[in-house]
Amino acid sequence: MGEENRNGRLEDIQQTIKDYVNLRVDEYKLKGVENFSILSNKVLVVLIATMLGAVMLQLLGFAVAFMIGEITGSTALGFGITAIVFAIALIAIYAKRETLFLNRMVKMYVKMFFGNRK
Repeated sequence: MGEENRNGRLEDIQQTIKDYVNLRVDEYKLKGVENFSILSNKVLVVLIATMLGAVMLQLLGFAVAFMIGEITGSTALGFGITAIVFAIALIAIYAKRETLFLNRMVKMYVKMFFGNRK
């Protein structure tokens, strides 16, 4: 009788362990889906903002180029000066790319994947 009772407890413990492992697997799946959803959302927002920003910069560049062209009397000179300004801005962004983008992305990923641990 004691042997049957021990076997029953052992089976209960095994079942509890299986349930625990299944719950942990489900928890990791849910965290993965949540993190993927957050990442997808951020990618879409950045993509849309980048496209809108590019259109805005393009229109602003045209406006400034034509304005400088009116002031100097040469549209080509206006577009040349505007291109130089954009090239300087591009060089500045390229020089600061690690602090502007890489460090922030690493922090975001670390927070997203490891921030909820206790």
